[in-house]
Amino acid sequence: MLKNGVESDFTIKKSIIGLSIIVIIALAVRLFYYNPEIPPTSDALAYFYYAIDTSISGHLPTDYSPANNGWPAFLGMVFSTIHFSSITSYMQLQFVSTIVISTLTIIPTFVLCNKLVGRRIALVGASIIAFEPRLIQNSLLGISDTLYIFLVASIFALFLNNDKRIIFISFGIAALASIVRAEGIFVFFAISVMFLIRFRNEGKIIVPKFLIALSIFSLVILPMAAYKIDIHGDDRIFGRAAESISASYYVEEKSPILTGLENFPKFLIWDMIPVFIFLMPIGVYYLFKKVEYKKLTIIFGVIFCSIPAFYVYTIPIPETRYFFFLYPLFSVVSVLFVENIVGKVKQKDLITWMIIAGVLTGSILFNFWNMIDYEYESESLLVANTIVSIAGGINQYEPEHKYVTVVDVINRWNEMESIIIDQDRIEGETLRKSFPYSVKMISTDGYNSLNNFILENQDKGLTHLIIDENPNRPDFLKDVFYNETKYSYLEKVYDSNDELLRYKAKIFKINYELIDKSFQQN
Repeated sequence: MLKNGVESDFTIKKSIIGLSIIVIIALAVRLFYYNPEIPPTSDALAYFYYAIDTSISGHLPTDYSPANNGWPAFLGMVFSTIHFSSITSYMQLQFVSTIVISTLTIIPTFVLCNKLVGRRIALVGASIIAFEPRLIQNSLLGISDTLYIFLVASIFALFLNNDKRIIFISFGIAALASIVRAEGIFVFFAISVMFLIRFRNEGKIIVPKFLIALSIFSLVILPMAAYKIDIHGDDRIFGRAAESISASYYVEEKSPILTGLENFPKFLIWDMIPVFIFLMPIGVYYLFKKVEYKKLTIIFGVIFCSIPAFYVYTIPIPETRYFFFLYPLFSVVSVLFVENIVGKVKQKDLITWMIIAGVLTGSILFNFWNMIDYEYESESLLVANTIVSIAGGINQYEPEHKYVTVVDVINRWNEMESIIIDQDRIEGETLRKSFPYSVKMISTDGYNSLNNFILENQDKGLTHLIIDENPNRPDFLKDVFYNETKYSYLEKVYDSNDELLRYKAKIFKINYELIDKSFQQN
């Protein structure tokens, strides 16, 4: 097969060897950055709860569910196949799963790129997904993004197949993607439009064919939609989209459309650094040059999949990951430019591998400056361990307080597990609900006085203050950090300086008897 003279003698054997090398290096890079000492937090911890409850009960929890439960449901099946005595082993299995899935995304991306360019150039597209620094970082978080990106790449790779039976399978995968993340419904819209365009010449037959595709999508998605209707009151896909659109009209500062128009290109350009920024702009030119159904599929895919990202940036949410879901399509656009470059040189293999090496180098340099600071995270985890061991209630100190919850869960796992697996436990009792957290975290929002904050939260269980150097903390907490001797009723029980940590934090025990005397004297 020749594609613009670039394919030449690049055999299937060569492509398999090249792809294998990229996969091995990509996995090695991810494992190099992976830190098994850091537990899941925030969304990843919520997914962990759901997965554990699913694996222990043998069915999906009947009293709660994340809005996007496809990933933790899948993770629950993974957990059910392996038994660990340590909760941290399950947590690390969650991280390893996303690392593996992220690595496997290389394969459908290669297949997708190969639908528009030759196998040699498709390796470049695969390498972009393999070494894109943000995807590497994202694969270390244990969240749903990696599975969703894998499914998106698979959907378009299957849809562009010449075998119509495989095209129908892409609609089933689109349903799975919608379960993993609600944004998947826009992928379904994209391939539905392209299905009707692609087979528009088949006359009356096209309607029954599309109904078959729609039926496959519906049969896959309806059981999970019915489950979530029972729990949430809607399917969390169409219903959630309607809520989001409605909520966007209540942004007071300025028009949400203007906000989106301002933030969308800003985050897009940032997300294109360091690789796409060099390849995509000219790749867009070749995308629109001699448009046929394959290129049109990529165009519609980018347009429809950009709609959720645009909505997010109308709010706005200061995150870049909502463009990650477009990266497989961005890779296709990029290799259209690469194909034109390689097609003009004689040493095609050499130039191809030089470009791949350039992608890897750019990734390493980007991650050198922007990788998660695991030393700081480990120290934050250490401080959280101290808090859980001594405190009953503390002030919130976002984002570092995310570790307090997970440390609490890890420390109490054995007791939790014995109750969770007890056959006589109350039906519907889950890990998430079996125990209240031992450490209460109380918000400082709305307070501008230390005395008011302490006294108004005494009955809520406030026992300690955790204060660090974060400049965004309330002024009354920053004053304690720098002038602790002023507060006789605060006993310092921990100082990270004593352990020579980079993370500067202090923990104070509140003596309510002394604070009462202090007020009486004043």
